[in-house]
Amino acid sequence: MSRPDGRARTRKADAETHGRFFHAPGQVFLLFDTSARTAAVFTAGDDRWLRCVHRAPVQPRAITGAAALVAAPARHHTAPPWTALAAIGGAGGAAGLLLWALSHGVSLPI
Repeated sequence: MSRPDGRARTRKADAETHGRFFHAPGQVFLLFDTSARTAAVFTAGDDRWLRCVHRAPVQPRAITGAAALVAAPARHHTAPPWTALAAIGGAGGAAGLLLWALSHGVSLPI
């Protein structure tokens, strides 16, 4: 679970949810605090209360591989698309020339 509130601490609802769905021995509850960059590992005892077995800061690291493509925002090309503008201009010029020729009675070799 991720909780950006500055504290990697459990709440009563966390203990109840963990006890309801993950009651087998050895199952753990991971809690990350994204603002303080800390993480904690909890486990439940027979009484179903969560006990912290490890708490430590999370070291930032570079994201690589396929995850970097997902995490990185797409960069949009801000320059005008010159090829598309030239194609649209050329098509418009050709259409204008065709209409002019038809309106002036010029026979076209089509």
